[in-house]
Amino acid sequence: MAILTLKTTGEKRLQRKFTSLAKGMKNRKPLFKGIGVELINEIGRTFKSQTWEGTHWIDIKPATKASRRRGEGVGSPQILIDTSTLRNSFDVEATNNQVRVGSPLFLRKKDTGKVVENYGEIHEKGLGNVPQRRMIPSLKRGLEIAIEQARNFTRKNISKAKL
Repeated sequence: MAILTLKTTGEKRLQRKFTSLAKGMKNRKPLFKGIGVELINEIGRTFKSQTWEGTHWIDIKPATKASRRRGEGVGSPQILIDTSTLRNSFDVEATNNQVRVGSPLFLRKKDTGKVVENYGEIHEKGLGNVPQRRMIPSLKRGLEIAIEQARNFTRKNISKAKL
């Protein structure tokens, strides 16, 4: 299920900076949960703006727009938002040492257990005749969000500390 995983271990400069912010805290799960929620919010903003880190998604074909589901509360001419199944499928798994944000639609299985379609991945990478429409924040953006959340978390907890 993991699409973007941030850990308190790593070798890159941003990962070291994030690790130093998280080091020394005994219960980091609330921090990682908060990071995950903000990553989900970032994915939501990507779907809403139909732009990934400054790059607009390739528009859908007019025939695709015309064939979209019609009816009360169903169907949308927006890219990747016909039924909102993919957009709403993202979830957070947080532990004391990492956060994982992903969607089960990046690994869809039939009853046989064989992988038959990686729906999310097809759009994320652009496979076959499907153009790339990235929705998962880059590692760099994910770490920027993590660092900002760690700063906010630290400020909030310091202000609650009793002397």
